[in-house]
Amino acid sequence: MGSALSSGVWKALRQKSVGFVLTSLGLGLLTGSAVWANSDVEKNIANEKNWAMQAGDMSNQRYSRLKQINKGNVDKLRVAWTFSTGVLRGHEGSPLVVDGIMYLHSPFPNKVFAVELDTQKILWKYEPKQDSSVIAQMCCDTVNRGVAYAENKVILQQADSILVALSALTPIRIFVWLLKPRMDSCSWPQVSPRPQGGARPPPPLMRKLHWRIWAS
Repeated sequence: MGSALSSGVWKALRQKSVGFVLTSLGLGLLTGSAVWANSDVEKNIANEKNWAMQAGDMSNQRYSRLKQINKGNVDKLRVAWTFSTGVLRGHEGSPLVVDGIMYLHSPFPNKVFAVELDTQKILWKYEPKQDSSVIAQMCCDTVNRGVAYAENKVILQQADSILVALSALTPIRIFVWLLKPRMDSCSWPQVSPRPQGGARPPPPLMRKLHWRIWAS
């Protein structure tokens, strides 16, 4: 059952489903003062060329240590290239960059793109098939809070409450966790990969949980 994911990632995903708030890129756990950080996430955020979690690092300050852009040349910045997800709704959450690849996401239907930054080539695209009736259960537009990354896996929580782990190299689903939401909730569970500003309430309590493992 746990062969597709390491025990640390499996534990983090399992605890996410019962209402805890994740810390490091969606794969750590914040409970009181104790924090369990994924070692691969820590390695990726230590590389200043990466932007490997939504807030940049564990400090949640969204600050980059890169020095190529500074107060002396910021006024000379120009658009180098643009990218469209093809979804004309609100976009929330930051793209992630790990080892020269940018992972972007969209609002419903929650597309995920892997783009090679040097060439702007789309390496792969994942577009889940979801029942559009879920939109009526969503709050504050059809936005998504962003993907997470660890151990060569891209983690996406879809609008239909399915938590998916994708291979970072191909859009292959290697893990699926279905969260059954309360139907009287104002929206389906939508959790930031890290709580913005520190204190973010956990998702609605789940009435029923199911899980499925997909072959890698």
